[in-house]
Amino acid sequence: MQVFHVRGGRVRGQRGWVIDKVEPTDTAQLVERFLTQFYGEQAALAGSADDAHQPVPREILVPELPGDPVALAEWLSGLRGSRVQIRVPQRGDKRALAETVARNAGEALTQHKLRRAGDLTARSAALQEIQDALGLDSAPLRIECVDVSHVQGTNVVASLVVFEDGLARKSDYRRFGDRRAGRGRRRRGDRRGRAAAVPALPRRDVRAGRDRR
Repeated sequence: MQVFHVRGGRVRGQRGWVIDKVEPTDTAQLVERFLTQFYGEQAALAGSADDAHQPVPREILVPELPGDPVALAEWLSGLRGSRVQIRVPQRGDKRALAETVARNAGEALTQHKLRRAGDLTARSAALQEIQDALGLDSAPLRIECVDVSHVQGTNVVASLVVFEDGLARKSDYRRFGDRRAGRGRRRRGDRRGRAAAVPALPRRDVRAGRDRR
């Protein structure tokens, strides 16, 4: 995932991420989730900063429109305080810029895969560090982690990621919805994450018990 910041017709900065898909996701879904999370976080950071700046641009160019671009644009407009447009560039300089961003994303992903592939030594060293840090008798061959995401305290989802021998085991990834999220309960900060993770962990314990039988 690549983000180019453009002002006055010139690229003023760029950022990139490599995203592991927990489940099959198309481009439109990725765009919606990324814009929601990225600009939600940017708005929160800007609101808490002494030298607050505008966290959301007036125009966002994407490779494909999200499922409900109107609703997402309205939400982004609320963060900005003025109208925000989400567009897929069709021609001209903006189209050329989008193609440059896509090429950069492809090259970054290729480099990431090259660094990651076959790096057994680095994985072994990382597992050894975990063993030493936690005082384990042996290196952890399987690691399970739960991450909780939400949109302004709603649509809470706990995602389980699994690593074996230092590599992601995507076939064992799981997602757990918070059944209590729609009952009007609101929590702030880390309390929201912990509360959503609690229902996921017992369910995962039950599944793990069945797997060992």
